Amino acid sequence: MPPGFELSLFASEPDIVNPITIKFDSRGRAFVLETIDYPNNIQRGNRGNDRLTICEDTNNDGKADQFTRFAEQLSVPTSIVFDHDGVIITNGRELLFLKDTDGDDQADLRIPLLKGFNMGDTHAGPSNLRRGPDGWIYATIGYSGFSGMIGDREEKFTQRIFRFRLLADPAKAKAGQDGTLQHLVEFDYVQSTSNNTWGLGFTEEFDIFASTANGNPSAYVTFPRQIYEQFDLTQPRTPRADFKDPFNPSSTDIRQVENHHTYTSAASHAIYTGRRFPESYWNKIAFICGPTGKLVGQFRIEPEGSGFRSHQLPNNIYNSADAWSAPVCAEVGPDGALWICDWYNIIIQHNPTPSVRSAGYDATRGKGNAYVTPLRDKKHGRIYRIYPKGSTNTPPLLQGRKALIKRPVRCHLMTYGSCFNRRIAPCAEQLSAPPLLIRRSRISSSKMAS
Repeated sequence: MPPGFELSLFASEPDIVNPITIKFDSRGRAFVLETIDYPNNIQRGNRGNDRLTICEDTNNDGKADQFTRFAEQLSVPTSIVFDHDGVIITNGRELLFLKDTDGDDQADLRIPLLKGFNMGDTHAGPSNLRRGPDGWIYATIGYSGFSGMIGDREEKFTQRIFRFRLLADPAKAKAGQDGTLQHLVEFDYVQSTSNNTWGLGFTEEFDIFASTANGNPSAYVTFPRQIYEQFDLTQPRTPRADFKDPFNPSSTDIRQVENHHTYTSAASHAIYTGRRFPESYWNKIAFICGPTGKLVGQFRIEPEGSGFRSHQLPNNIYNSADAWSAPVCAEVGPDGALWICDWYNIIIQHNPTPSVRSAGYDATRGKGNAYVTPLRDKKHGRIYRIYPKGSTNTPPLLQGRKALIKRPVRCHLMTYGSCFNRRIAPCAEQLSAPPLLIRRSRISSSKMAS
């Protein structure tokens, strides 16, 4: 870590295994998706061995001491977002709504919102469900793609950022003939990307960034597709913001098959919107995971013309020489700390399948287009918190309208906007969404900053 920061362990095995993402509810509790089935064990009916766990720190000592299985029998879930007093997750081939209706912190309502995600390659599906400041839910998808009905329309797409919102409370709706609530989903394309897209982040000004595989850790959204269509223009892919610099691991035992010595599997694009870190971080630094390098890099985002450039800083926010460490998710928490999900697995590569020529032995390609090996660990996982040394670990107080106004200074500001959106926006009748990302002039932005 850079000087002036410290790391603490929040949770680990046996309580947490193979954590893939983390989100926080209005009480500041950590909801962690664990996927033991990834990458080869694909189950019928989207019911597998994976789970969603609530991790609570009940005595405010910075470590989880209470673990509740909010949902089990999930199948390679990759992302979570809160909505309509429940949660939406990507689960196998479906987008799934889960809700606890009796207050025991266990989901007893399970409703598919839509189906159609391809599981041919389990590391190329949907991820990064994230509520935007406009109230819509944004997400990313890789080359496995989607093909199915959304809002009574046939949709087919791959490798892009998209968004959606629910037009009614799913807990009060009836499923259609296909067994889903896809007729309640309003859908919109945002922009295509260059590859599998495993990171998505917003600034407080609602600039949208993403990270993709194969050497493109930072890209940005220009305008949504509908804007280009209005002017009969072809929309480009998300432009590269990074310089494809080499990353900076702390050891040389790096296993990569392509784009060597750089972000071949960039995940997360967490822009720091809290206030616990120094002011130089506020809306200016993005945290991007490089699991093959056992690190989480820091990128300074700067406007350039009508777009952005992301400059990699020499010091990573997290660096490990442990061969098992594999950070796959970074999120800014409601306490203002940076939270990291460490997959903690000696095998992090999905494909290609090793051969005698490439690796000294012939491996077998299994389900999910990932090679099969007994070395894929199913027993470990870590969640860390990083924050400035000596900073106050103020518990987030997010419940109630007063909390939305009287927020702790060091808390994550986007958390409050998210709480407001998911509580207030669904109560309004058919609110028309504000224009997405009508980017203000970068000249004006520069004048404001000067």
